Amino acid sequence: MPARRPRRGTFERLCPRCGRRRRFTDSSPPWMCASCGAELPRRSTRDGLWDQLAAALLPPEDSPGALVLGGRTLVWIALALWGLHFLAMDPATDAAGRSFLHHVNLTFHEAGHVLFRPFGRFLTVLGGSLFQVLVPLVVAGAFLVRRHPFGASVGLWWAGQSLIDVAPYIHDARRMTLPLLGGGTGQDRPGSHDWNNLLRWTGLLEWDHAIAMAAHLLGSALLLGALLWGALALWRGWRTPDRVRGPYPG
Repeated sequence: MPARRPRRGTFERLCPRCGRRRRFTDSSPPWMCASCGAELPRRSTRDGLWDQLAAALLPPEDSPGALVLGGRTLVWIALALWGLHFLAMDPATDAAGRSFLHHVNLTFHEAGHVLFRPFGRFLTVLGGSLFQVLVPLVVAGAFLVRRHPFGASVGLWWAGQSLIDVAPYIHDARRMTLPLLGGGTGQDRPGSHDWNNLLRWTGLLEWDHAIAMAAHLLGSALLLGALLWGALALWRGWRTPDRVRGPYPG
């Protein structure tokens, strides 16, 4: 096996020894042919933007065992089915608020109000919704730094779901009929509805329904993109030869 080469830079996709063209789903390092193990020639950085993106989103990782891959596949199927449930939700209803994940997101929402309190009233109010979306993105980033693309895709799925979870709250900015933490609604407790305050302060209150739909669509896009990302990571894992992958976690 050739000595490990530096991770920086990009490399040609055509192997000079066996002629195989590298695929972005290959689990071998970017400098190594997945078929024969030969070193690939270095190429110009300008010509390798797609390779750089593929390497960033699907970095080479230690090949997991078949049991781990099987478990990840079951997780992906569960997230796909659950994701369809969230995609079909209407931001004009409180369907997202009846989900188990809503209570998880609510914990980070309330923590966001506390964490952003030193930055003024506007960011204190915005911090709740902002933090409940930022936490899953940080989780995704942490997995990606550790070269675990499937875990990162799960974090991105959660971020999309959390944004879908925020959409009904935005949609309720004028109506203020959703139940709030601590009891009552925004009508019963003036000044306690985050998105009524935010959109009223910015002069966008009449756009609450459009902004809510935009949040729902963006969350849906993140959720679908995460499922695609996770599927690619699984596909690459299952395509790794059994002699390399092994039956158990390494």
